[in-house]
Amino acid sequence: MTLCSRCSRPLGTTSDCPECLSFLAGKGADSLSRREAREAGRKAEPWSRGRGKSAPAELVQTVRDLAGMVRSYFGGQYTRVPWPVIASAAFAILYAVNPFDLVPDIIPGLGFVDDTAIITLVLASIRGEIEAYRDWKETGEGEPTEERSRIE
Repeated sequence: MTLCSRCSRPLGTTSDCPECLSFLAGKGADSLSRREAREAGRKAEPWSRGRGKSAPAELVQTVRDLAGMVRSYFGGQYTRVPWPVIASAAFAILYAVNPFDLVPDIIPGLGFVDDTAIITLVLASIRGEIEAYRDWKETGEGEPTEERSRIE
């Protein structure tokens, strides 16, 4: 078992440690299959109408944007995005919609803290691509003309 150099607990197990959450996000995205990623795009909308109603509005909107990007990728409308970006977005969605994570979503006030942290970490790593997707969605025009995907 590898210990986190920041919090000294098992790596990936501490919800308030950025290093643990970053490890968890990377590991989750790396292990995601294409089928699981496609499924993530489908799970976001029912979540946002159901259990996600109690989540912060910004978290819900971000999950919807990530899910839209994943669905557009698999639907063939928005394909100029590298697989690691899609896998990261899908992992963030699955983490947010899963009620059983580091901090269970049923805990009032705290349940979405780890979900928000994971989404924030993923967004930081795919910032250019999610911005390009939002621009593409806003304009309704085919593929983006400038490739802005960068995984940091």
